[in-house]
Amino acid sequence: MVYKPFRKSATRNTKQIHYLIVTTGKETEINYFKAFYESLDENIKKYITIDYEICPINKLIKKASEKASQYPNTYRVWLVFDTDKDTKIIREVVNDTHVYGYNIAFSNPCIELWFLAYFGKSPTYKNNPNLTASKKCINDLKKYISEYEKNDKKIYEILTTEGSEIKAINIARKKHSSYKNIHILEMYGATNMYKLIEEIRKPYT
Repeated sequence: MVYKPFRKSATRNTKQIHYLIVTTGKETEINYFKAFYESLDENIKKYITIDYEICPINKLIKKASEKASQYPNTYRVWLVFDTDKDTKIIREVVNDTHVYGYNIAFSNPCIELWFLAYFGKSPTYKNNPNLTASKKCINDLKKYISEYEKNDKKIYEILTTEGSEIKAINIARKKHSSYKNIHILEMYGATNMYKLIEEIRKPYT
């Protein structure tokens, strides 16, 4: 199925919108998005639903197309993944999203970079022989959340209580926008998670 992108209207459309988030993350992303959804205004919640699918990165497109076919024309598909995976497969996934019309929410190197943005931080990470970019990112996050664990069900509550979502959106947008015409694998220290968060918060504006 070729997905037809949802077009926003100046007036409120009461058709139910289904957001499909397909992710390679087993717990971190799911815990974050479930709590994020619960934080939404009830007037937004009643018009949208969010479904989650977890699969390996090389199965993202297949899983998304299978699920999206259940709700043609009402599903907004977002593939959420980190770039610290197999780079060849990531390039294939990015190419395929253009064919299907799906959206990508990426973090380079990992989602913890997006979490750091809540504290006003947007470091640039690259792998080195002694410490991977993802590990360095997680270590930096622990400076603000000392007992951080990837399966923490309260991660969203912690981020919004001790940090700021508005700050995260602004700093992530600024960093992401600074990269021009290059592949996401070369966007070191960038994430566009802010796009997904903003769209779900304001699905009809």
